[in-house]
Amino acid sequence: GAASSELHREVGKRAVESGVDQLFLFGEETEATAHGAKQAGLKNGHVRCYRDLDLLKKDLLHEMKSGDVILIKGSRGMNMERIVDELKRATRRN
Repeated sequence: GAASSELHREVGKRAVESGVDQLFLFGEETEATAHGAKQAGLKNGHVRCYRDLDLLKKDLLHEMKSGDVILIKGSRGMNMERIVDELKRATRRN
C-alpha cells in the first residue's frame, strides 16, 4: 500500500540493528530496503539487489559458508521457496 516503501526501509534498518552482515534482496521494493540498511550503517558491498531469482540463488550459494544463519523472507508469489529448497540441497551435499 501507500506505506510500502517506508515499511521496507524500516525492514532494512532493523535488519542491520539486529546484526545482519549481508542482505540479498529480491523484488520490487529492494531499493527501499537497501536504502534503510545503508542508512543504518551496512556498507554498499554488503547489500545486493536482484530482479533475477536464479542469479540471487547462484550468488547466495557462492557466498554461503558453514555456520551462516540465513533468513528467507518473501511472499509465496515471489517463489522464495525455490531458494529455500536449493539451500537445503546444497547443505546436504556439503
